[in-house]
Amino acid sequence: MRERRSRTGLWWQNRDFRLFWIGETVSMVGTQVTALALPLTAILVLDSSTEQVGLLRMAQLLPYLLLSLLFGALADRMPRRPLMVGANAVRLVLIGLVPILAVTGQLSLGWLYVVTAGVGVAAVMFDVCWVSYVPTIVADHTRLIEANSRIGAADAAAHIGGPGLAGVLVNILTAPIALVVNAASYAVSIAMLLQIRAREVKPERSDTPRNLRTELGEGLRWVFGNPLLRILAILGACYNFFLMFIQTVFLVYAVRELSLSTAVIGGILSSGAVGGLIGAASAQAAARRFGVGRVYVACASVSFSSWIVVPAAGGPTVVLTAVLVAVFLLSAVAMGATNVIVVSLRQTLTPDTLMARMNAVMRMLMLGVAALGGPVGGGLATVIGLRPALWVAAGASILAFVVFFPRRILHLTELPEPAATR
Repeated sequence: MRERRSRTGLWWQNRDFRLFWIGETVSMVGTQVTALALPLTAILVLDSSTEQVGLLRMAQLLPYLLLSLLFGALADRMPRRPLMVGANAVRLVLIGLVPILAVTGQLSLGWLYVVTAGVGVAAVMFDVCWVSYVPTIVADHTRLIEANSRIGAADAAAHIGGPGLAGVLVNILTAPIALVVNAASYAVSIAMLLQIRAREVKPERSDTPRNLRTELGEGLRWVFGNPLLRILAILGACYNFFLMFIQTVFLVYAVRELSLSTAVIGGILSSGAVGGLIGAASAQAAARRFGVGRVYVACASVSFSSWIVVPAAGGPTVVLTAVLVAVFLLSAVAMGATNVIVVSLRQTLTPDTLMARMNAVMRMLMLGVAALGGPVGGGLATVIGLRPALWVAAGASILAFVVFFPRRILHLTELPEPAATR
């Protein structure tokens, strides 16, 4: 029997989802503080070059390329909540190490690489698990868009408050000390996860020994054998590559060529992310009215094309800031809705026994390829300049969407029945 709906919605009806949402929201805010404070630590405290900042981004995302498949196979063999708790404990310790090193005078770029890579490894484990864990606490698949919409809205809200909070904290406390906020946020997330009561279904034991290589192959075949999952993976990888490319170059470009303060940069990112909140919160209603496929294609087209305005923006600081806010706002509206649709499709197209491996393949492609965006962007910017590099990335992003246009998804009106029930 499906869970009865009421005006209060899933957040009030489902205690476990509420706990998960609260913990994730707090940790997402902390993560956004680190997303700005950590590279600013490299730029402002250690006087790092564009290439070094790009390598720092790569250190964070490279574990997705190297470890996603392995962690996905492991997560399909055991309960996912303990793995998420352990991953957040590792992130708490590593992020908390940076301000300690700074205070004691031991902070170096080498330490930042080590911490960033370690946090990236833990993030891989958590991200592989959480998308698979949500259907456990939200039993009715028809409410997955609602659940993912709320999680996406929380992520967007974190993007709104996180960079602005980071900019203020960096100005007051310095960049390394601002990272204490993120360390504390992981403690809150751990506390929320430990209170969830929903029991996970234990994977069935096989009479024959389990072969890791075979299990990894099953995950790859599932994603690339399904036309919808395959195109979602390809487009996601392309978008994240160019996003990381542009973010890496833009941060240095904003500081060194546009001469924007850290507070203004944080304000641009925060104001733009208001769109993410709008997009995620409206995804359910938009999909119901226009169809899942049309919403995805329309929003993805905006996400891939909006960055062309970034290198074109100029003029007085007030005008420049307003234009950049508008670009980040529009892009975030589109990507907020797109992410909700993508995650919901992935969850319904995949049975629970393959869920973590499917997510692992997706993460490996989308974020592993994104890991290359930072160093490629930093290297290209060093050779041809910051603004020309932004032009190249924006144009290539549009071309990628045209080449891999998702025709198969366009005519999808609603979420399919869950794979396990077919």
